[in-house]
Amino acid sequence: MRRIAGVALVALWAAAAVAEPTDRSRDAIVARKVIEARGRDHGELRLVRRGGAAVVQTLLVTRSLKRAVARIRDKEAANWPQDGHGYGASRVYVEAVEEAAAQVLEAPRTDRHRRLLIEIELSGNAGRIALSKPTTRAGADGITLVTSEPITRLDVPCSWARREIALIAGDAGLDVDKLAPLPGCAGP
Repeated sequence: MRRIAGVALVALWAAAAVAEPTDRSRDAIVARKVIEARGRDHGELRLVRRGGAAVVQTLLVTRSLKRAVARIRDKEAANWPQDGHGYGASRVYVEAVEEAAAQVLEAPRTDRHRRLLIEIELSGNAGRIALSKPTTRAGADGITLVTSEPITRLDVPCSWARREIALIAGDAGLDVDKLAPLPGCAGP
């Protein structure tokens, strides 16, 4: 019965998917860290203030997008056990990332790297996942996000987004308190 309820939640959130542009004009990066594996840079993890919202951005710029997605899938499985609270939202997140990565992989290449922007946003009492195809360039302070083409945007429970932001920041060794105060969650 629990599995059926989880599948129903996945279908509900998936039905709410809307690919709309994200206004990043008020973004302030408060912390960033290079994503590195096997001696190569694969993008950046960023903690961002967007007005009153707290955002964790995973900006992947990598030749190994399938490996990066597999790593996200493994971390989510470890962080959100199948019988625990938040599993349904985590599953929606992983499926959305897999679908977005498939779209990126199908698109024509402009260079050797594939790019995917993953954002988890906590604003007021709302949690959101936004996935985009970014255009980037190397900047003095790291990767500069030039533009992005929305792929999907999903609403998720506030409590899941809050914990997910803390888990991702902590795993990267970034101080989530730089986003303080994190918006609270009155409901789910």
